[in-house]
Amino acid sequence: MPAEDSRVGIIGFNTSATVWTEDTSGNASLISLANFTGVETVREAVAQIVYHGDTGIGNALYAATELLAAQSDEDHTQAIILFTDGVNDFGSDQIALAQCDENEATAIQWAKENDCVVYCVGYDYITSSGASSMGENGEGLLKLQNIADSTGGMFQAISTIDEIEDMLITFLADVCDLNYKIVETIPGDGGYHECIIPVSASVIEANIRIAGGDENAIANGSIHLYDPNGDEVELTNSGNVRFDTDATAASIKVILPQSGDWLLTVDGITGDDIQVGLLEHFKMNLTSQLTFPEGNPTGVAYTNDTIGIKTWLTYDGEDLTDSALYDSVTSAVAVCVSRADPDDQITVNLTRDGNAFTGSFVIPEDSYYDIYIRLDWDTVYREDQLTVMSSNKPLTLLSGIEDVEVNKGKSTIIDYIYQYVYDDEGDAITAAITGNTNPDAADIVLNGDTIEVTGLKMTSTIVTVQYTDAQGNTVETSFKLTVHNPWVYVYAGGTILLIALAVILVLILLKKATNRLSGGMKVIFIARGKLDRQDKYTSQEIIYENPNIDHDTAFEAESASSRSADDLLGGTGSFNSTGNPFDTTGSPFGTAGNPFGSGSSASPAGDPFGAGSDSFGSAGDPFGSGSNPFGSASDPFTSGGTLGSDNGFGDFGGTSESGSTNGLDFGATDGGFGDFPGFGTAQATEEAPADKGELTRSQSFDEKIMLGRVKKKNMDKVLHSFLEYYGEFMTFQNPDSPMYRQVRSFVEQNLMGVFARFHLRGTTYGKFGVVLQIDKQLLKSAVKVHNPTILKNKASMNPKQRPVRLSVSVFTGERDEKTGDRPCAHIEIEYSKNT
Repeated sequence: MPAEDSRVGIIGFNTSATVWTEDTSGNASLISLANFTGVETVREAVAQIVYHGDTGIGNALYAATELLAAQSDEDHTQAIILFTDGVNDFGSDQIALAQCDENEATAIQWAKENDCVVYCVGYDYITSSGASSMGENGEGLLKLQNIADSTGGMFQAISTIDEIEDMLITFLADVCDLNYKIVETIPGDGGYHECIIPVSASVIEANIRIAGGDENAIANGSIHLYDPNGDEVELTNSGNVRFDTDATAASIKVILPQSGDWLLTVDGITGDDIQVGLLEHFKMNLTSQLTFPEGNPTGVAYTNDTIGIKTWLTYDGEDLTDSALYDSVTSAVAVCVSRADPDDQITVNLTRDGNAFTGSFVIPEDSYYDIYIRLDWDTVYREDQLTVMSSNKPLTLLSGIEDVEVNKGKSTIIDYIYQYVYDDEGDAITAAITGNTNPDAADIVLNGDTIEVTGLKMTSTIVTVQYTDAQGNTVETSFKLTVHNPWVYVYAGGTILLIALAVILVLILLKKATNRLSGGMKVIFIARGKLDRQDKYTSQEIIYENPNIDHDTAFEAESASSRSADDLLGGTGSFNSTGNPFDTTGSPFGTAGNPFGSGSSASPAGDPFGAGSDSFGSAGDPFGSGSNPFGSASDPFTSGGTLGSDNGFGDFGGTSESGSTNGLDFGATDGGFGDFPGFGTAQATEEAPADKGELTRSQSFDEKIMLGRVKKKNMDKVLHSFLEYYGEFMTFQNPDSPMYRQVRSFVEQNLMGVFARFHLRGTTYGKFGVVLQIDKQLLKSAVKVHNPTILKNKASMNPKQRPVRLSVSVFTGERDEKTGDRPCAHIEIEYSKNT
């Protein structure tokens, strides 16, 4: 599909229909494919659908037209693809079946009135009972064929999954006026092969399809693509390239490709022959006009007049003047068809005239002529239609036939049907019934100037009547026919009276069962830290702080709100006083008691970064001197000397080189920070720290993520929304924001996967807030929930008059056997109800 201009909605259905594509607020929505995340959203929606229960086709079509009516616009072509066996099944519930049929008739009528094409895919297979899935008498086939025909769509029955991809390409080509071109067929011999892909001028998207080979052979083979300059294209879902493989095919989409010859190479693919196909998308329309002999009234032609035809390419109201685009046209034809005799056709070959194609034809007799104009390229075509009338005027439809209702087994008459149409010349007019979307609904008989309708089945249908004059001019109108069964309603009314008390009980149960999420959440604090043996949490590196709300001081010695941007970046008590980034009074990494203190003034013995017998300070210590693996001559952090003196990391700010009293040399030969948690390979890939201005900007971000009106929401979706809002905020002034990249990398690597197993559920009408439910295995092995209190893997989060704080530590490594500390990622999120 043309990614930049396409939107997709997914509806799953049994007897009822559910829209599975939602916006960030949880509302049913068409999803844009402009970003690859939209493609993944649609795929995830399909994967969520569980197929079970009976079938209500009309309800599904009605839901699809509702979604299109609410969100589509005149700039988009509308289409619906229906996947079903074509057979409705509601058991014995005739009322529900009749409503479904009525919804089908309403949806088809809407589709016809709004140029929405319906494509039907029929699942045709033999069931376990030996019957056809599409009905014993093929009623499913007939229904789907009628639906497709009535909207100008296409129908195809399939029996294997392999048929779907080719079929969908056919549907897409029909919607977008495309020609799918087989560029080359390559033998599946496992060898190296090259294929030239010619990309036309003015193409906005080139789609290359590689299909064939054994199962998964293409995915396991080697595929490379080179642009017309000879540069290799990286086949990833980024930038202007999208790449995907499955069991039997691969697809490459290049957005705004350079025109010319592209080179595709394949290697190591065995099995059936490999077909390489090309589907190109263009942003262009065909605009046409007719010219009439001088002296004729405007737009009027007479018998034997010569009518000129001119057609050219436009887009968004502007003429296209790219000569290469006109040069590559392979065919330009206009076909003039008489409405009086459709077999009477005149074909005009149009010729190039600058940036246009022109031709002419002679009207041989009084009639309406429809002129079908078409330009073809190798991979696309564009069509336009004009109408010219000679001296005879067409029929005029005065009004539509009103909708008709009739009881089952009864008849009604539509009187004098010719009152709805008029002919200026007074020619004789004939009428015919040309369409009936549900033939089982009623017997419909045209008798002279009346239509007699006899109800057969409680359902609805759309009936089309066509009028024709002596010259073959036609006009048609439709009316909706509804068949009622009074006894069904009597029975239903009696049943309702008998179960009145049960209904009251059901309403009470529904109230208890009705749970919708309300309110929103704010991310307050994200940090890297550690848990001691008593699961007390201490922060080591702050990743993100909300500027307006303190994080939970029960797990942090110093309140986040007490640390200003100046404290973190410079000034008094900052990181850069007197040339030493970690030593001055008031600095978050300063004097005694501070985990990065220096000399004897640091924290007492046992402090992980202090002096004395401290685990990171003295001889034998892993970061000190002597036989220390990070302090001696073989130390991986230095070259020919220790990292420091007995103070190890006690002082990072000295002036001397490695091996001196307080110095620190990062020019090591043995490389890196080793495997020590927090100083290992993960640190080597972290983003550069943000500057002061960006940190200050980050601290001004304060966005609330609304939960929407859904029953359940995974917490990773809250984190997704936080990253989206935070990314928009931080990259508004700095598109390459290091702060945003650091926050995003930390959240995605340490929190996102775990929070996918945290679920929020609403309570009755949102009265008590929400219920937090966490995977039991996760609680045992991967996380520590500090707040709220978890009981049997659930917790009630009731904000009452103030917000509720969710505080979680996610283990990122194993517990240190010596110190008892365990590295973790820590996050605090505040939940509050709507006010």
